[in-house]
Amino acid sequence: MKHAGKAVIVVALLSSSLACGGGGGGGGGPSASFALSSGASAEDAGLQSLDVVLHTAVPLIEALSVDVVDLGTGTATSGSDYTAIPTQTVTFPIGSADGATQTIPFEPLDDALVEAGNETVRLRLENALGGGVSGPSTFVGTIQNIHSATVGFANGELFETPSYEVEIVDRLGAGDAMASGIIHGLLDGDFAKGLQYGAAMGAIKHTLPGDLPWIEKEEVEATMTGQGLRIKR
Repeated sequence: MKHAGKAVIVVALLSSSLACGGGGGGGGGPSASFALSSGASAEDAGLQSLDVVLHTAVPLIEALSVDVVDLGTGTATSGSDYTAIPTQTVTFPIGSADGATQTIPFEPLDDALVEAGNETVRLRLENALGGGVSGPSTFVGTIQNIHSATVGFANGELFETPSYEVEIVDRLGAGDAMASGIIHGLLDGDFAKGLQYGAAMGAIKHTLPGDLPWIEKEEVEATMTGQGLRIKR
């Protein structure tokens, strides 16, 4: 009878394992999650990919699928700040092992607008079949604004500079650089000129590491005339 009892226990454990479809994360069964909880891309970065990862103790004996849903609660606007993301189902087929990935496309869009700041997209994993959802189950993508412009008001007149496409390396010191340019114009009694210099110097500083921008006047003026933000060294 003791041997029979042991056999029954072994069969029960095997049946439990099969019912779970593989097991993962401490024996709780297979699950899917985002590879990362957050990420960032410049708005001109082009097509990106977002990974969904499988967690399982043994290869799947049945497929696991899960929906990727755009919650619509981010600050970015679908269709103008990024290509619309309809609900997509990703599927891990039978035999998939722990760490397997499926990808979905994500494409920021360059709207050529000067905006107050970066914008976000919020995605979530829902409706898992053949397993569950584990963390991180939500992904927050940040779309980095690359356009900047400067507006000033003096003596009852409004002044505005052109926008610059900025590849951000280091923000530190950009405000001081802009202020220096404005002061340069004010010393010549020309606020509009100072605003132009300030905007160009602030944009250039974003592309340079460190808090002190070593910039030649000729380099600033080259940027102001549309020759780009690359400095010569």
